[in-house]
Amino acid sequence: EDTVAGEINVNVWPVNGSCAFSMAFKHPLLHAHRKLDISQKSAVGSGSVKAPMPGKITKINFDEGDVVQKGDTLVVMEAMKMEHAVTANMPGVLSKLNCVVGDIVNDSHVLAVVSEDDE
Repeated sequence: EDTVAGEINVNVWPVNGSCAFSMAFKHPLLHAHRKLDISQKSAVGSGSVKAPMPGKITKINFDEGDVVQKGDTLVVMEAMKMEHAVTANMPGVLSKLNCVVGDIVNDSHVLAVVSEDDE
């Protein structure tokens, strides 16, 4: 049972009705939710690059401040036992990177923000 606090509780009940054991652990996606800060919430816009589905970040190809072109693969993630390339949706500068290799992210998590190149 998921609780508001982000814990999963597991209880095993034998036939006699007493609790054999009980354990609680943190939900595996709780880490991703806590990393979502104000800048990510406000980053939704045309330059936002979002996760297409829940998954794990396996590779990051650019650093913040790098110039990227539309279609460049910014992040590679593993989901449903397949690799998915997450690409830039416009040319510009990678102004914000909101993930690191190993992160577990939810569907529509803002992975990066590409801003117009002001040069």
